Amino acid sequence: MTLRAFSAFLVAGALFLSAASAVGAQTPQGATLTVSSGQAGVVKADGARLSPARSGLDLGVGDQVGTIGDSDALVTFFEGTELELGKDTTIILREIRSSGNEVHVTIEDVLGVTNSRLKAFVNPNSSYQVQNPGGTVVAVGRGTRIYFGEISPRLAVIGLFDCNPALPHECYILVQGVRTNGPGIFLIREGVVTQESSTDQPPDPPRHPAPPGDGDGDPGSPDGGGGGSANYRGPTPLTAELLASRLGEELNPFSATGSILALGMLGWTFLGPRNGRRR
Repeated sequence: MTLRAFSAFLVAGALFLSAASAVGAQTPQGATLTVSSGQAGVVKADGARLSPARSGLDLGVGDQVGTIGDSDALVTFFEGTELELGKDTTIILREIRSSGNEVHVTIEDVLGVTNSRLKAFVNPNSSYQVQNPGGTVVAVGRGTRIYFGEISPRLAVIGLFDCNPALPHECYILVQGVRTNGPGIFLIREGVVTQESSTDQPPDPPRHPAPPGDGDGDPGSPDGGGGGSANYRGPTPLTAELLASRLGEELNPFSATGSILALGMLGWTFLGPRNGRRR
């Protein structure tokens, strides 16, 4: 083998190893669907419709996910963050990307209620946000919990919990570009924060009876005997009504009007594009 050929061989080998190393270092991107109860539907970014959608389905940017009726679903992102969808809820995965340990996820809450439990990001430039259609209301968090209830195009309730007040850049909302730091519960009407409650604990979910022999009724016990919200974790996500009750408001996001809006949105999501292509 000549010196020139040997040099070319070494260069090709180095390029191959470099490419293999880069592929191996890439962080997985995407999410996985789990249908907790009832049925969910998915419209893939390429227009493919899956209804009912199965648990274990891989999700990506541009996919629309909706719960149908009194159903619940869970979206688990590649880095461990979980997003729960309540009943009659539709979301769109707007952004899921990573570069090394820098992660960016953006969710559009089209209608309904979501509850995000965020993993703590290693890279300070990482971000996770939930927004309304149009992006005029945005909740941003890092290692926190974000509750986002898109009740109607003019009304939303947001809860930011498990925030560190010493790190305001990790927990805040943007409404028409105006920033309000968490933790707290916020009611947004017509693009304005009309009420807020500075708290890092959500109101207690409805208490469920403990299994026989599981707790002695001691109000201070953490096993379901009557402890406060710091110890109690309900089996279902918080509802918009519970968050609004902390603000002294009464909401019924799934009233007759709310249900019609939800069904209309789901109908558009799962049937509209198909009808739009018919000529």
